[in-house]
Amino acid sequence: MKNELEELKQKIQEFDASSALLYCANDEDFLLEMLEDYINSDFLMNIKTYFEEEDWKNYTIKVHALKSTSLMVGFPELSEKAKKLQFAGEGGDIDYIKENNKEVVDDLERYCNIIRGIVAAEE
Repeated sequence: MKNELEELKQKIQEFDASSALLYCANDEDFLLEMLEDYINSDFLMNIKTYFEEEDWKNYTIKVHALKSTSLMVGFPELSEKAKKLQFAGEGGDIDYIKENNKEVVDDLERYCNIIRGIVAAEE
């Protein structure tokens, strides 16, 4: 396995490289590209903005996208947390969103910072 993926597994306990590689046809270079796209996406900014503006419709759309993408790049736990936020948004459970948004944002920020330090440093 590529050194970058090994390093990610060491630094992010929740990173599941095996499942991510399944989504990427066992192509490690493609997975690294997907991880780069993940850290360069607007998930974090938009989720924070929609949350602050209480724009629950767009918030729900963005956490849905985060759910799917996180699963594909090897973060099933974050995907599951985003799924719960998505369902809360669809069901109008704003209290659940307010209680659990910070954990998802914190996880996403941490993952992106670590990935950026590993994947971007390799270029």
